[in-house]
Amino acid sequence: MGKLPFVGRIFFKTLVCVAVIASIGIWAYIKFAEYEVTSADRFGAPVTGILLSYLIHLWLLPADVLQGDDDADSSENGPDED
Repeated sequence: MGKLPFVGRIFFKTLVCVAVIASIGIWAYIKFAEYEVTSADRFGAPVTGILLSYLIHLWLLPADVLQGDDDADSSENGPDED
């Protein structure tokens, strides 16, 4: 089984965006729906945010990162000539 693809630059930008959107959503829900934060929210929101960020990060990755560079290296060499 291959390694899971990870590009830190894309992941951390995605994590910041997800955290901002989640914070605004939680604030709006507390403000307008009179929701009270529970202990499950304190642990569940960061875990869910990290997982969602990674999934979005995978969606945003270029195709060559997902397919791996092994195929590109073998095609550069070309056929062996005797």
